[in-house]
Amino acid sequence: MGENWKKNPGPCRSPKVSCIQVPPSAQDTYLLKDLKRGQKCYLYSIMRVYDSKPLREMLSHQYMLNLQRQNLLGHITEHEVRFYTSFLDQAEERDPIKVSARNSTSLKSSVGRTQL
Repeated sequence: MGENWKKNPGPCRSPKVSCIQVPPSAQDTYLLKDLKRGQKCYLYSIMRVYDSKPLREMLSHQYMLNLQRQNLLGHITEHEVRFYTSFLDQAEERDPIKVSARNSTSLKSSVGRTQL
């Protein structure tokens, strides 16, 4: 009856629970002081759902794998891989809020110029 069971199934890997880093400015606001611990946990879980950092990291990882594959196939050189990798590293270090604000202002100015 139990012959089909595996003798040593190996280590069980539990899913990695992501933890959102709450900035100190958000922790010490007067709006959160009246919240109970459960309410804060609920708020932080909502923040975790809308956090785009894991998605950006996954996309960056996919780009890295794609660059390595293109290099193995001979479509790009090792020098180009290093160049694009350094560009991806710089993009990860930038603050996405500042970049989006900068892009929106340049978009508004370009829209204003085209309407003249």
